[in-house]
Amino acid sequence: MGKQYLRQILKFLANGPNGGTLMEKILYSYRNPSAKLIHKIKYAPLHKAIDYFARKAEVQQGVISDKIFHHQPSVRVLVNTARSVAAYGLTEPQRFVAPLMTVWNTTNLCNLACKHCYQEAGLRIKDELSRLEKIAVVDQLSDNYVPILIIAGGEPFLDPDLWAVLERSRAKRIYCTIATNGTLLTPENCRRLVALGVNYIEVSLDSIDPAIHDEFRQTKGAWERSVQGIRNAVQTPGLECGIATCFIKDTVGRAEDMIHFAISLGAKRFVHFNFLPIGRASLMADQELDRTQQGQLMRLFHKTLKEGKVDVWSTAPQFGRMFLTLGDLERVGAVGTGGSDNGLLAKVLSRFIGGCAARRCYCSIQPNGRITPCLSMPGEILGDLRVSTFLEIWNQATQGPTGDRHYRKSHSFCAGCRAKSFSEDADAGDLGCIFNMPLFSKMQEWLTPIPGKLN
Repeated sequence: MGKQYLRQILKFLANGPNGGTLMEKILYSYRNPSAKLIHKIKYAPLHKAIDYFARKAEVQQGVISDKIFHHQPSVRVLVNTARSVAAYGLTEPQRFVAPLMTVWNTTNLCNLACKHCYQEAGLRIKDELSRLEKIAVVDQLSDNYVPILIIAGGEPFLDPDLWAVLERSRAKRIYCTIATNGTLLTPENCRRLVALGVNYIEVSLDSIDPAIHDEFRQTKGAWERSVQGIRNAVQTPGLECGIATCFIKDTVGRAEDMIHFAISLGAKRFVHFNFLPIGRASLMADQELDRTQQGQLMRLFHKTLKEGKVDVWSTAPQFGRMFLTLGDLERVGAVGTGGSDNGLLAKVLSRFIGGCAARRCYCSIQPNGRITPCLSMPGEILGDLRVSTFLEIWNQATQGPTGDRHYRKSHSFCAGCRAKSFSEDADAGDLGCIFNMPLFSKMQEWLTPIPGKLN
């Protein structure tokens, strides 16, 4: 892939109008009864080549066609990746010409007041994007081949523009998922999501104990409503549900119970969110896991993933490193911070996709259209969609300290979480890493006088 002529071929295949690149025509017409006859004939030699390599790799043709070539998000990932390799070559980890995933807080409005909320959600902010502006954002993301859009908040179901955004996203071929507190996840809303092409939703839940969850959320009855929302999603045909939890010192002791509870509810995925002392969570910063607890938690996730009862994701880059350290290449393994695959392929993909994705293959959009490297770095504004285009902001951002960072060869699959470093320096130590105990101890000493500990 470092050869210039191969990069030129990728550029030729992946360039073109949105939805009309040569690569898409070739892939969509592969073993597709509904494809245009002219495309089947025109690209037949390439389809035979695909069959040949599939046999060599011992991969069933149906898997390739159904799971990849005819799966719209996967095709858009391939086009994005081809454009990126054409532009930058094959790097470790890979740099991308547009993010593979964007999280969009479409509103700051929320019906809960969670103590660990990074967004300090509650009231709508005055300068939130209008519906027309939101539609224009969707168009820009689609035109730049952003494959995956996660809509969050605040609480997205309180956003009156949610359905218009989802409808536009479906029309523009963007795969959407929803991150919600689950309290408004009614059967009607679940069915409406499926009708608009949403097949995965993620509900945050802090504990198997209703009292602990309600105390976190500062709302009585929140646990019951969220759990009912999960049940509504699981019972809706065409909709899968994941459960996301942010563990702190007071709750990490029951992490395994939480995973078992998620499985019992029918969740297809368990997602761990790193605790970060930002937003309202800064008042409970002393609850951050120490490095031993973090390591034990990563080992639990690794064990759970191998058992195969539920998929496991974690926003901690150390999860990918843990798999590469302890992983069995004959079993399923973690791919960086998200996703899983068979052990050997997961190892390859971990190095390609890398650890912390901020500014490299991921970014977030705030309710007012400002772009940040990550939801957990709200203070670092990369640009404003009311002033610049998405592509202009992204191109400038990827040249910044966390976008064009230089990885040591052995650290390309981790490199730490930029939001957990002590400074803006891209090479600063991640306080979530067990190798940075002195930095973590220093931070804890500094936080000791801060009031607001969780009781």
